[in-house]
Amino acid sequence: MPILSEKPFTVDRIFRIAISVAILITIILLLKFLSNVLIPFVIAIILAYLLNPIVTWIQKGVKKRALAVLISIILFIGFFVLAGFILVPMIMKEISHMGNLLADLVRESDIKQRAMNILPNDMWQQLQDFATKENVQKFFSTKNFSSLVGSISQKAVPDLIGIFSGTISFLFGIIGMVIILLYLIFILIDFNVLSDEWKNMIPPHRRDFVIGLIEDFTRAMNKYFRAQALIALIIAIIYATGFSIIGLPMGILLGVLIGILCMIPYLQIIGIIPAVFLAFMYSMETGHNFGLTLLYVGIVFLVVEIIQDTLLTPKIMGKVIGMNPAIILLSISIWGKLLGILGLLIALPMTYFLLSYYKRYVINYSSDKNSNPQ
Repeated sequence: MPILSEKPFTVDRIFRIAISVAILITIILLLKFLSNVLIPFVIAIILAYLLNPIVTWIQKGVKKRALAVLISIILFIGFFVLAGFILVPMIMKEISHMGNLLADLVRESDIKQRAMNILPNDMWQQLQDFATKENVQKFFSTKNFSSLVGSISQKAVPDLIGIFSGTISFLFGIIGMVIILLYLIFILIDFNVLSDEWKNMIPPHRRDFVIGLIEDFTRAMNKYFRAQALIALIIAIIYATGFSIIGLPMGILLGVLIGILCMIPYLQIIGIIPAVFLAFMYSMETGHNFGLTLLYVGIVFLVVEIIQDTLLTPKIMGKVIGMNPAIILLSISIWGKLLGILGLLIALPMTYFLLSYYKRYVINYSSDKNSNPQ
């Protein structure tokens, strides 16, 4: 029997449902209105969630929570600074190189001649149109990394930075990062307190259910965010290394992109599209056989997929957490459409929370009713 038919739709129940829907819509509209303010806070929460195990481990040695937080953040920032010193010059060199290749497509050159000989006329025209787009030329003509970082940083605090332009926007991008860092420090210091105090705010007759729901949600998110983030990092390194070995243009940047896509299981397959384009550009630049270059790219994808499925996922992720990748992608699309960047950040946690609620409340309620007929 359908779940909804087990309880009659009285005027009171319909009124309660209408109020619940109105509250949900109000919350979504409020989140959308406050999204620009909430984005730095949500980013800090996600980072705190990822870093808390490291803080807890360090705290066993130093005892004081604040000192453990400080050491963890220094290590965290130090890791990315070191990675930046190593990767940023390489990535900027790749971007500059790719800009030169695209420029050669629209002027008389060997690359242009090879492309015209291989591509059909309509495809060649589309490629030329792409290479001459203003935003494409602007991106690949970037001479320093600060402008890219400033552009990305502005997304974190757009209302604050939107009124500024030029070099000062980079300064306020840094301020946005500092705001996130301050949030992160305060949340990490009181992470355990915040994790426990909320339980006292739940009415006693609802406490067991809500705590059980949050525990289900926490286990799922531990499995996803922390484990999948580690897998994505390893995958990014392997892809970047593989693409660099075969000489693919922008191989490091593509590897990082695919690593980010790995946060959603199987979505890294989208990386095949830019990989094919970069393989084409490589063959046009060097005169190598396009089919052979594609074979090399395919081998990289195959090797990484084998490593991920046979080693990384079973060892790090363990048992599957139960959400279909299509549902994950759908949830990101829906929440992203509703709340923009904020929606993208909270999509998976909110979807896991709703699924946990459904499994614990709706399904268990139905089972209890069937096992205890009136």
